[in-house]
Amino acid sequence: MSKQVIVDVFNGKKTDRIPVSFWYHFCPQSDFSKGVNNPGLFKQTVEKHIEHYEYLKPELLKIMPDGYFTLPSLNGKDSSQIDVLGKLQSSNPNYAWFAEQLELVKQIKAHIGDNAAVFYTVFSPLSLIAYSQFQFGRAALADEYISQLIEKQPEAIEHALEVVTADVVTFTRRLLEEAGADGIFFAVRNYKRISKETYLKVIAPGEKRVLDEAANIKDLTILHICGGFGLTNDFSCYSDYKAKAVNWAVGVEGLSLGKGKEIFNGRAVIGGFDNTAKSILINGEKEEIQKKTEQLIKEAGRDGIVIGADCALPTDKVVPEKLRWVKEAADKISKQGILPQFRA
Repeated sequence: MSKQVIVDVFNGKKTDRIPVSFWYHFCPQSDFSKGVNNPGLFKQTVEKHIEHYEYLKPELLKIMPDGYFTLPSLNGKDSSQIDVLGKLQSSNPNYAWFAEQLELVKQIKAHIGDNAAVFYTVFSPLSLIAYSQFQFGRAALADEYISQLIEKQPEAIEHALEVVTADVVTFTRRLLEEAGADGIFFAVRNYKRISKETYLKVIAPGEKRVLDEAANIKDLTILHICGGFGLTNDFSCYSDYKAKAVNWAVGVEGLSLGKGKEIFNGRAVIGGFDNTAKSILINGEKEEIQKKTEQLIKEAGRDGIVIGADCALPTDKVVPEKLRWVKEAADKISKQGILPQFRA
């Protein structure tokens, strides 16, 4: 039962293997907001996740929310407009956006059972406001307008965050209780021009509400501090967030898995490989990829880690066989016993 391996890793117990997990989107960015009432895209998402699991057999499977980047309350609405945010109302809980994602998890979980721990991606309330721009074909994540809104129209953005947070808390509860997800992969990040003081006052309370809800139901949350857009984060913003494991962009942040363990007080860490198109995982040969795997394990220590990447891998450049090479190396090291820990 590979799920138990993840439970043990997240709870600081020794395990008989070093888990490996990678994830990437199964649809283009142009379809990120086109999943609702789209049976073809739904079917593809289910099948691709199962296909990915069957090929790699990861101990941890993160389900991508492909097609569901736009919260129902923001569907068709431009979140860059003050009047939209100031008048935002909660989403209808019976809307297909909720039901389809719950069914997505149920179908994948039914196939996998306890052979892997299944996590669903949940975006922070502020990220959902920003990501609603995808429905308009705007690839930019609107950091600038969000920063300006917080500075110039704090009442509007605070109202919108309150409304969206309530939706996310409800969704999180249903994912864990109804759909059977083993945990959530909660994605947060800093934003341009938003000070730490403002972040902690305006943004952090809603994020903590989501994490508290998850921890009260199934305490297996992964905190993903996203550096996928090339921006560094102030990790101190998240020092008291409830999460059993942390994933961040090792390459962007310049922070190794081992050092991250220290910063996050010994919590389990996930990642290690750069996820960009220049990554060794994309361009490397078998020997160098497996050598890199061994280096990551030596640096971080044998326990409390899941080898993976900084964030989602670039879909059009992924070679599944190379991901399997990482798992082969981790399995081999696991069988050899405990490796000494060192700092590069």
